[in-house]
Amino acid sequence: MLRWGFVLWLGLLAGVSACASRSAADRNASRDYSVLTAEEIGSVSGLTTLYDVIRLRRPRWFTRRTPTSFRGEQQADIVVYVDNVRFGGPEALRQLHPTSARLMQYLSPSQAESRFGQGHPNGAIAVITRP
Repeated sequence: MLRWGFVLWLGLLAGVSACASRSAADRNASRDYSVLTAEEIGSVSGLTTLYDVIRLRRPRWFTRRTPTSFRGEQQADIVVYVDNVRFGGPEALRQLHPTSARLMQYLSPSQAESRFGQGHPNGAIAVITRP
């Protein structure tokens, strides 16, 4: 029994060390597409709306996707939420100045539906504002 426990412990240790060996660049690369930090937002000069920031930094966020279900979903715009409150479509981002955002995140259709409910065939953009 003690020998199996030791083998199991070694396997667990090897798995943890393999996960920990990923470099910071690898971890950030996996987040780069779905998150825009305040630092990235603020590094863009001359832009006056969050719409323009996304257009420059993450243009794929506005790409419409073809629905993959048979629910008969219509082509719809991505839905924007500001501090977890529905704000409108992507054009609503033209009302927000880049200095107002602390973080922006793209949510896939399944992530958006898990978080906000049905009706997000193209996902959502969640904006967290500065206090």
